[in-house]
Amino acid sequence: MNNYTYVDESGRHMGGRWRTVAIALGVIIALTLAGILAWLMTHRSHAVVAEPTTVTSSNTASSVATSSEATTSTEAQDAPTEYTTDEKCGNQAQAVLSNYTSPAQLYCDGNWMYAGDYPSDHQSLYYWTEAGWKSYDTDGTTGIADYPCYKPTSLKAHGIPDRLTSMLTVCEPESSGTADDEFAWLGPGVQCDGRYILIVESVLVGPGENLFDKAAAGQQKWPGSSVTSGSACSSMRSTVDGKDVYAIYYDAGHSVDKVCALKAKYGGNARSMNNAGDFSDPC
Repeated sequence: MNNYTYVDESGRHMGGRWRTVAIALGVIIALTLAGILAWLMTHRSHAVVAEPTTVTSSNTASSVATSSEATTSTEAQDAPTEYTTDEKCGNQAQAVLSNYTSPAQLYCDGNWMYAGDYPSDHQSLYYWTEAGWKSYDTDGTTGIADYPCYKPTSLKAHGIPDRLTSMLTVCEPESSGTADDEFAWLGPGVQCDGRYILIVESVLVGPGENLFDKAAAGQQKWPGSSVTSGSACSSMRSTVDGKDVYAIYYDAGHSVDKVCALKAKYGGNARSMNNAGDFSDPC
């Protein structure tokens, strides 16, 4: 008997087939694992990218909220302060009234205020704004003493109450009269030609005081008298203690007898109207 080992040809064929199948399965498994690993890596990457986006969105919302709060706070700070009428006419008026020596309010309703030194003619009109009281401009001057005045049409256009309007000096309407007509109440005017006058009263008019009212009151006591400024001739006094002097007088012409007769009747001071600075009394 021969010592040979025989190999079946069919068995050799089957062994090669199983080896091929095993290799194929290994490749499939490897590809599957690679795919799973790639999927996991992709989703992890997306999660990492998405996370900062969420944080940024949160920060943006917070920033918008903070900005909104800041805007609201700024608007609140910019809003004007509301004051009551009592506050406007009280402590808020002090900034205006502190400019006067003897401050007094003649009128105040929270929108309009008329105030100044009292007693005097030095008063001014004010109106309320968001920044406080502001001076209302006058429209001109009127009268002998050039008092600040307001046009009725202007007062009406600005809605100034009638009660306040009645306290203000209203500008006189323009007339076709001459300057002589405007000063007619002063009399014919004294001449510095040596004539004599009898001064029965001297009216002192300080800054802002009403000359017309004071002179009219003086003339009522001396019927038929005239008024002249103390600066008309150098033989008269023009000022006393910083106030303008206006003389209420009777004209005696160039007669010493007549002026002395007037002095005997009314009293007062006789004076020669000249520019020599002569203050002597001929009587």
